[in-house]
Amino acid sequence: MLHLLKWQYQPDLRTKSWETTVSNCRDQIQDCLKDTTSLQRFLQDPDWVEKYYRRGRRDAAKETQKPLETFPVDYPYTIEQLLEPEFRP
Repeated sequence: MLHLLKWQYQPDLRTKSWETTVSNCRDQIQDCLKDTTSLQRFLQDPDWVEKYYRRGRRDAAKETQKPLETFPVDYPYTIEQLLEPEFRP
């Protein structure tokens, strides 16, 4: 979530390294979901998504040095987009 926000809100700083980080994070999520299928229920839990998005939003503000208000209060992507290998906002 953090890296997708950074990708969207700092287009002038995008690098191949960022793209690799997003891909690696998605791979780790997919591996965890495959290894522990019971974790999939968390992706359908709005409270879980909200909690981790709040953290990602906070960290995106810190890392980009942009005001927190720059980033949407509600998670702007779908879970499918979060996991989609080719999705970049």
